Amino acid sequence: RFREMMGYDGVKRMNAYWFAGEEYKSAAEIPSCSTDDFKQDIEYIISRLQAAGLSRVIVCDLTDPDIGVPVVRVVVPGLECFTIDNERRGERCRRAELSRIRGRR
Repeated sequence: RFREMMGYDGVKRMNAYWFAGEEYKSAAEIPSCSTDDFKQDIEYIISRLQAAGLSRVIVCDLTDPDIGVPVVRVVVPGLECFTIDNERRGERCRRAELSRIRGRR
């Protein structure tokens, strides 16, 4: 309801704050870190998360054996989805916001 009241342009203006000053790259400019080994790819991602101070990765296997298609749900406590609700922003997001505000002084 909130987004409907603000309208597209209002939401766009509000979201501009989060992306102001950020560097933009095309997908082609981002180097690939994939390997030929799925386990190595996962280990690399986990090491990057740990380097960012995110020490937990929770994985739940949702594969239905009758279908045979591997499915997992992965949750990393501390990573937030981008949302308008201030109540859903986690501690990591709040620290980043404060850091950006302090950097502007």
